[in-house]
Amino acid sequence: MQTGLEGKPWWYGAVAGGVVGGILFAGGWYYLLEPRRSEIGAKRQAYLKHGLRVLGDLDPHGRSGDELMSATNLLLGMLNGIATRPFVRSGEDARALAGEVAALFLYGFLERSADRGGVPAALPGGEHDA
Repeated sequence: MQTGLEGKPWWYGAVAGGVVGGILFAGGWYYLLEPRRSEIGAKRQAYLKHGLRVLGDLDPHGRSGDELMSATNLLLGMLNGIATRPFVRSGEDARALAGEVAALFLYGFLERSADRGGVPAALPGGEHDA
């Protein structure tokens, strides 16, 4: 069997083997991990839907769906960041910190209006608690 690399420098074969091996590895990686990614995506959508429903029920300011989606993404992102190593050292640390972060988030979400007098509080000219 001839490969077409006879008489060529040795590194031609090494490069060709690396490319073919990389393609095979990436394809296997993709197809083996696809069910896992689908499962994670489904869980994420379920968390988002649940978060939207809960924050929508709690919202005293009548925020829009986009604002509720943004708030849900923010909260879930903060909680996910807390549970990621090396941020915390144990499960107990993560639970305690997640409770504090969620309480602070809900304080800001429930107690402060997203829009005060037509000017968002976070923009210059808005009211600040600083």
